[in-house]
Amino acid sequence: MYPFLVIGEIKIQTYFLIIAALAVISFYWVYLKSKKQHLNQVFMLDLTLVLSVSGFVFARLFHVIYESPELYWNQPVQIFYFWNGGFVFLGGFLGALLSGIFFVFIKNKKNMILYLCDFYSPLIAFDYAVGRIGCFMAGCCYGKFCNLPWAIEEKHPTQLYAFVWDIILFAILQLLPKLNGWQKKNCGKDGRIFSVFLIFHGVGRIINESFRADFRGPIFLLPLSTWLSLTMILASIILIIKNKET
Repeated sequence: MYPFLVIGEIKIQTYFLIIAALAVISFYWVYLKSKKQHLNQVFMLDLTLVLSVSGFVFARLFHVIYESPELYWNQPVQIFYFWNGGFVFLGGFLGALLSGIFFVFIKNKKNMILYLCDFYSPLIAFDYAVGRIGCFMAGCCYGKFCNLPWAIEEKHPTQLYAFVWDIILFAILQLLPKLNGWQKKNCGKDGRIFSVFLIFHGVGRIINESFRADFRGPIFLLPLSTWLSLTMILASIILIIKNKET
């Protein structure tokens, strides 16, 4: 594990270096893709800022409220020490989704919601995958003990499992709209790419949770992340059914 990048006397946390790089890549990706699709670039970049900030805040809040409430109750100032780590991706995803929908509504573009969900789905998969490399470097989100040939410090490298799974998902989401069969079957049906993301990521997350050894906060025998992933899968199935009816 390499939690810090040391350059001379400068010491930088690897995790936040990766997150910062992802932020730059994300904005540039949105800029290029929105230009290619002839979208309002000011609106798209504003929306990306809303999604990024709300995702960061809600990911932190989920950690504070759910994973370590006693620590932050006794030392509330620690809530703002985000550089010490402590984020929950699915909390950030949910917060960003709700904030994004609200922003789109106040901009009178509610008819674009599913289209925008499709637009951002590959980027979310990419950011999540590369973000897990940050987790790996920091040594968090580790797996259970194992003696497999690819074990790292006698543990499942669950961060790398997640990276591989969602990088494949990213490639799939990028490829699907370019397939002739997909275009003919799903032409004009916004939300299909988002549905694929929800199902594929949800299944991967449930599998990954079974190998995790860090605190998972079980609710009715299952981690919160598993329940949220099951909800994602159910939501995607409902979305697919509704799309078929139209």
